[in-house]
Amino acid sequence: MLVLLSVVCAQPCGVFGTVYEGDGSTPAVGALVTAENKRTDEIKEYTTLSDGSYGIDFQELCEGGDLIFIQASKEGHSGSRTGYLPADPHFLTDFDIVLGGGSTSTTTTTTSTSSTTTTTHSSGGLSISPSSLEISQKAGEESSYYLTILNNGGGTMITAFVSGIPTDWVSLSPQTFYLNSGETRVIQVEVDIPDDESDEEAGYILVNSQQIPITIEIEKEYYEIIDREWFDEDESIYLDDYEFFITKISSSYIKVDLYEDDDEIEENVRCDEDEETEIGSHFKIEVHDIKSSDEVKLSLYADEELEDERKSYEYTLFDDATVNTGTWLNFEYGQFYLYFNTVADTGARIDYYETAQPQTISCFIGSDCKIGDNILLKVTSITRGTSFGTGMLTVTLKSKNQYMVYQSNTPFQGSQQNTPFPGSQQNTPFPGSQQNNPFQPSQQQQTLTQGNIYISIAGGKIAPNHKVIFYIKDYNNMPVRTGTLTVDVDEPISADINEGLATVRFPQTIECPILITATSAGYQTTPQVFTSCNEEEGEDGIWYSTTGGKEEGGETETEDKLTITKSKPKYYLDDTIELIITCDNKGVDDATVTVEFPDDDEKEYTTDSDGKIEFDANEYGTYKITAEKEDYDKTKEEITIKEKTMSISINPKKPKIGDTVSIAVGASDGSSIKPKITVNGLSLPTNAITLSSAGQYDIQAELEGYETATYTFTIESPATVIHQPENLALNEPYTILLDKPALWTVQRDEEIIESGTRAEITFTPTEPGLYSIIVDGKTTTQYEVGGGTNILSTAVIVFIVIAVIAVLILAKRKQATTVKEAGGLRDKKKMTDVDKIAEKIAKGKDLDVTPYS
Repeated sequence: MLVLLSVVCAQPCGVFGTVYEGDGSTPAVGALVTAENKRTDEIKEYTTLSDGSYGIDFQELCEGGDLIFIQASKEGHSGSRTGYLPADPHFLTDFDIVLGGGSTSTTTTTTSTSSTTTTTHSSGGLSISPSSLEISQKAGEESSYYLTILNNGGGTMITAFVSGIPTDWVSLSPQTFYLNSGETRVIQVEVDIPDDESDEEAGYILVNSQQIPITIEIEKEYYEIIDREWFDEDESIYLDDYEFFITKISSSYIKVDLYEDDDEIEENVRCDEDEETEIGSHFKIEVHDIKSSDEVKLSLYADEELEDERKSYEYTLFDDATVNTGTWLNFEYGQFYLYFNTVADTGARIDYYETAQPQTISCFIGSDCKIGDNILLKVTSITRGTSFGTGMLTVTLKSKNQYMVYQSNTPFQGSQQNTPFPGSQQNTPFPGSQQNNPFQPSQQQQTLTQGNIYISIAGGKIAPNHKVIFYIKDYNNMPVRTGTLTVDVDEPISADINEGLATVRFPQTIECPILITATSAGYQTTPQVFTSCNEEEGEDGIWYSTTGGKEEGGETETEDKLTITKSKPKYYLDDTIELIITCDNKGVDDATVTVEFPDDDEKEYTTDSDGKIEFDANEYGTYKITAEKEDYDKTKEEITIKEKTMSISINPKKPKIGDTVSIAVGASDGSSIKPKITVNGLSLPTNAITLSSAGQYDIQAELEGYETATYTFTIESPATVIHQPENLALNEPYTILLDKPALWTVQRDEEIIESGTRAEITFTPTEPGLYSIIVDGKTTTQYEVGGGTNILSTAVIVFIVIAVIAVLILAKRKQATTVKEAGGLRDKKKMTDVDKIAEKIAKGKDLDVTPYS
């Protein structure tokens, strides 16, 4: 058998090329070339020959793809180049470098070797327009932008590439080309953001060594909630858990406060006319018009993230149902109410009563409107009435939980307020006649009179072997709590009335019409005649079940599906689990519920008249639940009990050294908790820590009954200088190396002359002044260039002054001697002063000279 092996081998390697002077053609003789293999850290040096050539062999073995860094320098001029070793052989040839002496650097990438050349031109350089790109577009969209490159220097290779931004976001065309002196070329920047991206990206387009900052902001997808509606000052707009309160309307702008769950999250957000203004993390407000009478016409938009939160409503209570303004909806016998107040062309105003104080909600056509925590309403169409604000709506109503809903189109009797809550001027719903309900009962309802009970069909149809659920309500349209429903058949059937409902199973043989009577304490006995019924099973060949399904061919399905409804979405240890066994949104009594506990123990429970059972969750694990009853399809459910969880958040979210970080811990069950918090194993006396050093910080929160929560963040150590010049001179280029990329600036006095984010700091002092190198906000190095003085220069000046004085003294002495020998007279005081000066200079004392003429 022949076995083929593919082996990546380490081999000898080297770099060969020529170093040229700044004109690009004159060989640079005697230039020092330094080469470094970034993988092995081996560094080799070479001095160019008389033809400017160099050749470097590395002693350590290389591999294909090794990154090689080459730098050449001569008499203060330098150039550098990086490249990747080819797969085979491992040699870079014709790796030429041009020395520079000007202030502009350029970078060239040779495609064949995946290399980059950095050159500093002696004059002119590249002019690039625009100097930065700030792009804002939606994910999934494509756009094009353009960079104009003008070559003010000698002809050169141009290479452009993107740094710091995902390569599949931005592409450049062309990337490599030759640009003659004085020539202009355009680089096309194609931006294509993937569909699933949502974060902002920032980086650079590098054209040779010049950095063109590019920032890409992903625009959110917004959908319209309110379309050009008028609002007053001090008016609120409610949407889901959010309230927009208009605090001020001026001639050209408005100010808005934003609340979430009654907590203010933004205050006095200014929204200018004819502009869109972001408010909160999910919304935009567009102001269209402002009236002098303190009215504003605006549109409100919400983003996709908020829309996604609206998709958990699994129960459809109404589907394209028709309701009129003035209609009340009563949920679960007064748990909460909805009142359809008024309509406009674009939507409706709806009052939501969970307490006696209503919350007014604007629901717009085609938009999902969240009401409370569990209801989602969508208005699909509106027909305006003849009176202002009146009309008819087509709505779809969904909920997170199953509810029984009663409907009435009659306002409250004897009340001046449309509210269902009892009080001094308030009555209980629902007085009057001609009430409707959401289950569309047949037109067998009887006219109500005071003290009577009326009966209607909630679900099912009267036929042999069929089960029918009846509504039993009083004159206020409220459910009759208790009583008896009697059906007049050959063998009369009696059924208990429980919370307005009674269930009857009809016998094999019936005769139509059928008399049904409801009796209850405090009410008049009320017989009603039902004429719409089938004397033979499946006579009409089709039967509509209470769930909206149907069976054809005369055979009917007598069993209905039970449903297990939880009283809340999550349970925790030691909670009481309350389950409601329902069929068609109604509680089923006397159902058997078997609970298999995590320890495999089983218990049976029987539902009460409301279909409820309760048991305690006294151990962790999965509880397996089965509900069954004769003539019903049984159903199963599982509930898993886990420890309560905690979540840790910090502020600021991206801290740095010196910041004080606040730590907040929230509980999954919404409880107010005070857990033990440690950072790197050390307990905190307060929920805050000041970051004094770099490194990893591990936060841990512990509390009995909760899973331990952890949160980890890392503070990077600041970048440090690993190479820098000792002194600076005017008009010479300099490079300072950092141990990693960082945000840096070069300042001359208070003016920023260069900035960047790479590990190389390059700049050229062109004017005298104090040059400061600032890395990550801290000054690392300062240089005094030209015109300034330092300790050394001051000492030199003092030395020169002393030397001049000494020369003058010697000259005076020589002159005095000459005069004396010539027989002239000499002033004794002047001679004494000179002697004193000489003596003090010799002793290093301060001079105290009395001038003389």
